[in-house]
Amino acid sequence: MFSRMNFQEELNEEQLAAVTAPDGPALVVAAAGTGKTRTLIYRLAYLVKEKNVQPWEVLLLTFTNKAAKEMIERASSLIESESDRGFDRGMSGTFHSFANRLLRRHAGLVGFGNDFSILDSDDSKKLVRSCMDDLKVEKKNFPKPEVILSLLGVTSGRMGDLGAAVTDHFELTDVNAEQVLAVLERYNARKKEQNAMDFDDLLAFALKLLNEHEDVRLRYQTLFRYVLVDEYQDTNAIQEQLVRQLVSGHGNLMVVGDDFQSIYSWRGADYRNFLDFEQRYPDATTYKLQINYRSTPEILEVANSVIAGNPEQFQKELRPVRASQARPHLFRPRDGSIQARYVIEKARELQRKGMRLADICVLYRSHFHAMELQMELSRASLPYMLTSGVRFFEQAHIKDVCAVLKLLANPSDEMAFTRLVEMFPKVGPKTALKIFRKFGGRCNFQRAETIEEVTAALPKAALPDWEKIAPIFTAYREENLQGDPGEVIFRFVKEFYSEFMVENFDNHKYRQEDIDGLIEFTAKFETTEEFLSEIALQSNVDGEVSSEAEAPEDAIRLSTVHQAKGLEWKAVFILFACEDMFPSKKAAEESGDAEERRLFYVAVTRTEDELFICAPTVRRQRDGGIIFLDPSRFISEIPPEMLDEVSGFSASQTYSAPSAPPRRPKPPSRPMPKPAPRPQSTTPTWEREREHSCRLHIDEFTFSDGAAEVELAFDQHNLPGLTTSIKQTIRVEDPLFEPIYNSLKDALRQAPDGRTILLSVSVSYTALSVTEYEVTACDLKEYLETRLEQAVPAYLNQRLGAFEKKGRDFVDMKTLLAECDGIESESELVERLGADARHAEQIAHLAKEHLATLGPINVGTDGNSVLCLLAGAEGCFFVWEIFDADLSTYLWKSTASLMELSTKPHRYAEEMALVLKEIESIPKLGGRTKYKASKPGNFSHFKHDYDAEGFEAWLTKLNQKLGRLL
Repeated sequence: MFSRMNFQEELNEEQLAAVTAPDGPALVVAAAGTGKTRTLIYRLAYLVKEKNVQPWEVLLLTFTNKAAKEMIERASSLIESESDRGFDRGMSGTFHSFANRLLRRHAGLVGFGNDFSILDSDDSKKLVRSCMDDLKVEKKNFPKPEVILSLLGVTSGRMGDLGAAVTDHFELTDVNAEQVLAVLERYNARKKEQNAMDFDDLLAFALKLLNEHEDVRLRYQTLFRYVLVDEYQDTNAIQEQLVRQLVSGHGNLMVVGDDFQSIYSWRGADYRNFLDFEQRYPDATTYKLQINYRSTPEILEVANSVIAGNPEQFQKELRPVRASQARPHLFRPRDGSIQARYVIEKARELQRKGMRLADICVLYRSHFHAMELQMELSRASLPYMLTSGVRFFEQAHIKDVCAVLKLLANPSDEMAFTRLVEMFPKVGPKTALKIFRKFGGRCNFQRAETIEEVTAALPKAALPDWEKIAPIFTAYREENLQGDPGEVIFRFVKEFYSEFMVENFDNHKYRQEDIDGLIEFTAKFETTEEFLSEIALQSNVDGEVSSEAEAPEDAIRLSTVHQAKGLEWKAVFILFACEDMFPSKKAAEESGDAEERRLFYVAVTRTEDELFICAPTVRRQRDGGIIFLDPSRFISEIPPEMLDEVSGFSASQTYSAPSAPPRRPKPPSRPMPKPAPRPQSTTPTWEREREHSCRLHIDEFTFSDGAAEVELAFDQHNLPGLTTSIKQTIRVEDPLFEPIYNSLKDALRQAPDGRTILLSVSVSYTALSVTEYEVTACDLKEYLETRLEQAVPAYLNQRLGAFEKKGRDFVDMKTLLAECDGIESESELVERLGADARHAEQIAHLAKEHLATLGPINVGTDGNSVLCLLAGAEGCFFVWEIFDADLSTYLWKSTASLMELSTKPHRYAEEMALVLKEIESIPKLGGRTKYKASKPGNFSHFKHDYDAEGFEAWLTKLNQKLGRLL
């Protein structure tokens, strides 16, 4: 019938064993790049050519029509004869297409006619809306149809309890879960009345048919002598049950997949189906495909190291065929902007070497991670294509939150006004336009009366939502929020849009991440107008397209990792490989980091030749502060020798500069103090050198034409977290850099007593922020005192000008406490400090009522106290003393005093509450750490239990948190 073929010549030993497997259940564990598709195709050909099976007697189930079509066509070409190729007469295809064909023959057995209709997504949404009308559901505080349908689909696929799923999903909202269930019950009834099914029904009723009708089940078990399933790790509960019913008579089942690439649990996939296969089919034989044809040995070493950390998995190791090339690169830029410029420079370098841009892909965990890169690519006129959906600034939720800013900036913006009010109940496009025209096409919220006028014009049903956001428009005018677009978005989301997303988007958690990223991004801009101008430019660029049809022949691909699965490129960049970003903090908290690790593995294994992992060190906050980022835990699991750490990258732009100008602080209002000499340590040199050590050297410093260039070199010796030397040149266009540098250069170059120090230098447009970490164990108290005398006053004084516009000032806390000894009167304290009269009352009040309660600052209970002091705002000071032997008691005492102060009438009480909230949110670091604090005014408990390893990490985090708030 068919000509015979030599399978031994076409396949490697691992593939051949799987292709020629005997009858019975078989599990093919196919690692990335090992020829999974080829193995399935040759298995089809083997069954037909060698086992004399008719093509229609093999059922191949896949997840995409494209995959099914490709495999069937390639298998057909292998076995093609002059007669009918046979596969066209079978039922192979996706799970849904198979279920459809099955039900077309037997729908009457499950209560439908064989001519049933299949509802597409729009049809289903319209029917749900109709059911809501039938039940007279009040649409205010009721989820959109797509949210209800998504919840129904995931629950159906998991064969879960719909009632429990609905209740859990809407638990923290005002949604009536019983009403949602009533709508779904009505939806199912209406479908049956109309002889219609949706996509989820196809699988559910196909399984019902096989479960309840033995004659039908036996018929198809006989017809399909062999069943093959592709990407088995992505099956959900209902698909697994469907497969089991089809093979329960003969057991001739082969499933192919990779548990390392199970990354779709959020849509119902259960990787336990793959891991538990041998338990469900005790007679199963397992075949492993581990010979990788895609990537270089160096890339595979990284992939193997990354995935090794997962506890539950089939043990396998990718083995290379290709020759060795360069090691994967690790780049630790300062922030997302430098990261974006690095990607562009490397892409151009690869292009100059002959690589097509289309062979380069940038992967990221979440959409907002690519926001800055999209902007920089546009500025650089480098063509790119988004395969991860619509452009960031054109996503519905981003346009929603920006509508508020657009309306505030431009009262005549009709589109912004209508978009905003159409989010309210009973306000459609016609009503929204009618209201806007009542104001003569100009809704000016600089007028206090406008809020009352909008209130009078809106329908009654819309007023509760409008009243939630109306204060934002007042605050914009009265609190001068024109210079803080992030604060406007933050309040809008907090008061209204967060709940709106839950009710209107099934993936609201991911959209919230996008908005959080947008808020941080606003910190780059001085005004709302500058921010809006920048994002408007991104919607009108020539370099960007969003679909394959529009794509130029040669363009860089941008994609989330989820959407890149199954694809490959010659070069891959991974963005924001940092803790809480990749892995995603929300995903890791909800279900652990195992799936996040698999996702990182998928990202690493997409590349053939070049891999670039980027892990920025900071993220900007909406208030202008920064968050320090740690490298992803997945990077720490890679042996250092496997990565080539990038150094010497210049962040200078080679294309047009950003439209937002750099912020410049006002000149300092006080002279900068000279650094005090530091006492020499008496600790023996040999003892100090035993400790972990790292030193930062300033190799080169130049200052000219208003810009400073500093070449920093970090040399490490046995310091955890730093594995190689780093060299980077920083250029800052800020005339204030030079005096700051001059005041700190001695401390930066080397500690006076020769002890090694790790210093982290972060440069922004406003100032140079210096954070120093003593990495030796000896004499920490002495070092921190010196740090206060040198770095803190200089930094705070330098920042003073920038904060004056917000009505804030700083007092040197170190000086205040030093001068407290021997003070007999409040006036004497104020006089000694030389404080401004506007501070006198607050300082005197603080000294009189609170300084005494904070205890001695120089002597700890064990004689080894540590001093850590931070300045506060307008007389509100934060004091922390940490004793090695009595930490818990002291923190209770000082924090209770701080809480007492925060509950008294004071303009900064709210800020103090925020500080405590930040402290409470500091994650567990090293050893035993416990936090529990209630709201201001009801302080209940605050306990820390640290071991020695966790102390320094905690102290660092605390300084960063408080410093950012200040």
